[in-house]
Amino acid sequence: MPAQADLVYEFLGVRLLGGKDYALIETTGTIRGRRGDGLDVGGTVHGLALVALDTGEVIQAKIVLKADVDVTFGRKSSKAIGSLDVRIRPPAPAK
Repeated sequence: MPAQADLVYEFLGVRLLGGKDYALIETTGTIRGRRGDGLDVGGTVHGLALVALDTGEVIQAKIVLKADVDVTFGRKSSKAIGSLDVRIRPPAPAK
């Protein structure tokens, strides 16, 4: 279902990890149906990311999107609720 997310990114500071500095970025926001689609969609987004200061590369991140939508099956209305977790992790060390 098409939806729009209005996101805010906030710099929380610098973290040292493995001898290297990373920016800690928090993402928060809301989800809503696009105007004119006639869908009652709503939800939230929240997450954290570590970003390399020298390259801008996202090293680690976890974003959780929670949404609900009113749907109609036949003539009965219902609410669908879901969650999506997105994670970025560093690769495992080579053996």
